[in-house]
Amino acid sequence: MVEFRAADSLAEALFSLPEPWRGRFLIFLADRATRWAWNGRTPTRKEVADWLGDDHLYEALALMLYTWQGLPVRKSYLLPLL
Repeated sequence: MVEFRAADSLAEALFSLPEPWRGRFLIFLADRATRWAWNGRTPTRKEVADWLGDDHLYEALALMLYTWQGLPVRKSYLLPLL
């Protein structure tokens, strides 16, 4: 389980993205977190932070975001998972 502080920080980074990227990342996460049962609405910040508490979802979204932003992917970004 990822610490809430780390999950909330990643949620903040996702919500700070400009559209259309914010919506794309959030719906991608919502679909996977609910196993494609999501209703299509934009998830709340609390829902996103809760879902990012899952190790696998946190790691996947963090890696996607860092790669998309052109940042080098280093294990130190994923310290909350260790």
